[in-house]
Amino acid sequence: MKVLIIELSNLGDAILTYPALSALWAAYPGAEFHLLASGRTRELFQGEPRIHRVWAWESQAPPWIQLALVARLAGLGFSRVVDFRNSIIPLFIWGARRTPILRGPSPDGIHRADLHLRLVASLGVPPAPAAVRLPFGPQE
Repeated sequence: MKVLIIELSNLGDAILTYPALSALWAAYPGAEFHLLASGRTRELFQGEPRIHRVWAWESQAPPWIQLALVARLAGLGFSRVVDFRNSIIPLFIWGARRTPILRGPSPDGIHRADLHLRLVASLGVPPAPAAVRLPFGPQE
């Protein structure tokens, strides 16, 4: 199984996806995870051993460069797509189960990390069984 994760572009928001990512890793232990991230968050995930490849999304790149990347991703045979960004990219990944594209407004009073857990729950993924540890070493 291959899973594409489309990550948020702000560092703090990306960190808040870790409980949902942990739930995905626990639910699909043998899966190959790919992550599409912007420049600000790519570095956070580069050293994560559970991610097979981090793809660079350049929001300032010309549209044909962005489309070429989406086409390349579409050809990799992902069976799941988790889109934290709520983009149109999952529409190009044929045959994959994906998180909902049309989402209503976020309910008031619910922590962002809990909203991310609800998003992956839409794929049948239960919450992570243990506390989440961020992959930071002493240097970071």
